[in-house]
Amino acid sequence: MSRKCAKCGVVSEIEETFPKSYYSDKIFYCPTCWEKNAVQRGESFLIACVIVLIGGLAWVTVSPQNEFTWLVFQAGLLMCFILILALPHELGHTLAAFMTKAKIFQVTIGLGRVLYNHDFWGIEWIFRAIPFCGYTLIGFNNRKLYRLRSFLVTLGGPLANCFLIFAAVILLFHISSPWLLAVTRSFIAANVFVLLFSSLLPRKVNFAGIITPSDGLTLLTVPFMSELKINQEIEANYVWEVYSYYMKGRVEDARQSYEKGMAYFPDSPAIKNEMGKMFLYLGKYIEARNLFVQLQKSTNLSPVMKNGILNAIATADVMMGGNGLLEEADAFSKTACENMPWQTEFKGTRGLVLVKKGHIEQGLTLLKEAMGKTENSSHKAVYASYIAEFENKKWE
Repeated sequence: MSRKCAKCGVVSEIEETFPKSYYSDKIFYCPTCWEKNAVQRGESFLIACVIVLIGGLAWVTVSPQNEFTWLVFQAGLLMCFILILALPHELGHTLAAFMTKAKIFQVTIGLGRVLYNHDFWGIEWIFRAIPFCGYTLIGFNNRKLYRLRSFLVTLGGPLANCFLIFAAVILLFHISSPWLLAVTRSFIAANVFVLLFSSLLPRKVNFAGIITPSDGLTLLTVPFMSELKINQEIEANYVWEVYSYYMKGRVEDARQSYEKGMAYFPDSPAIKNEMGKMFLYLGKYIEARNLFVQLQKSTNLSPVMKNGILNAIATADVMMGGNGLLEEADAFSKTACENMPWQTEFKGTRGLVLVKKGHIEQGLTLLKEAMGKTENSSHKAVYASYIAEFENKKWE
């Protein structure tokens, strides 16, 4: 069954990639439009926070005897604290992961444009423009006490909010300034809101188009996690290990993680797929193509992975050159783009194929679009180099 994006109208047969609208089970968005909607909602909330806070502050300054003005001011503080509490909450998950010897791959705070991205303590820290919500990407590479360790890591976030509430309540009894009282009460209320409604309420959460369980739902279900689910999560850990290592230039570590993962999961297409991406990243196009062609024969591939493999083979083909390979790259990149037209990387590959085939204007348009949308610096550099090369050829 095909799905159509309610905003941009793009159609795809891969229906599982289309998140539902918050307001209706019959309205779906492509991943790009869903993310844009989420960013717009975040921006609206951020603007509302600033307006209410500044308005309340101005009002309470003019009329400090009016209790309603203090309520407005505290409402603005409450909204602003809700915005920034994602950071201590995710730090709670991170600390619990350290204590349980889990692998922490990434901590992301906020939505929208990336403001800061840095690797620290082996963790990729990403801070985005709108500091509303966040997630911590954590994995375990063995089954030892898996359910207990996963439970404790999940509990770390809510416990961080509980600690902040406890500390603020203690502080509340030692201050007399009405301003500090207003700030402390709002801080307590914001933590209670995040704890009860954002974190512990058992529900499915749609973050950046990815459906994940809330902390509350995870805490209820992780003690009863099936052996199959545990295996899937350990497999995902090795996938992320390979990816994170080669993106940091630690090729030998990535290779070792690949070998360990394949020892546990010899038939895992996801781990093999990540190794193929590493070959592409290193410019080993023959090895990459051979691995992806072999992987293409697997019977347990998801539609998303099938199209990713088509794009990867097309990338290897176009980089290796040759008319036969270029024709294959043309067919594969076209199919991948038609099935997942929102995928920036697919557009970049398609643009490169088109310029190589002589359709320079059409190809440059896709390359420029891909360069403008990608957050991957290495991809951006590749797109920029080809844009410069083919722009110059236009005037030769």
